[in-house]
Amino acid sequence: MALYALAGEVRAHLKQAYADGNENEQELWKDRLRDLGLRVADALVEMGELETANRHLDSLTDTYADEVTYRKAVLRIRVGDVVGAHHYVGKLQNDIRKATLGILLKMADGQDATSSWHDLLEQHPNDGLVANNLAVSSLYAGDIVDARQLLEQTLGRSPAFAGVLFNISTIYELCSERAVDHKTRLAHTLAAKLPESASGGWERAGVEFKL
Repeated sequence: MALYALAGEVRAHLKQAYADGNENEQELWKDRLRDLGLRVADALVEMGELETANRHLDSLTDTYADEVTYRKAVLRIRVGDVVGAHHYVGKLQNDIRKATLGILLKMADGQDATSSWHDLLEQHPNDGLVANNLAVSSLYAGDIVDARQLLEQTLGRSPAFAGVLFNISTIYELCSERAVDHKTRLAHTLAAKLPESASGGWERAGVEFKL
């Protein structure tokens, strides 16, 4: 409900900007309203309200089209609608998002996507999401050592988002009896780094390290 309350406040500011004839303020509050619309969709997905999220995305006619298309594609993947996901992926304008979701769909079709992830990582060496997906694909292929090295390298140069932390923690559990020591050491290493907004800030919960 907090997001809806914020949206109401933003609309009030936008109405005032129109009343004042201030075009800069109008664009500012329009952008914030679009952003809140996307955040509401994300919150609905986190709550498990997937169909409600889909209907909400359909209502965002004044939001950046590619952002809405991307979220619709991810939502279709999440509910297992591969055909629907292919439809939205084909409409994406952002090349790396299109390539990333395209390879995920190859995995959904039972194809070996490891080589495709590797090629995409060569094109975007600093993209943590691509590296994470390559590591998962390598793990499924039985290359646990390669997966571990790749995730550790990724954490050294990219924001430590939850997916990477969960996967590297799982790998530590699979390949070492000292998994807790490895995870604790990783937590101390990340705590010493500067906070990054891309990964949600400095604070990490113990559960993200499976501790």
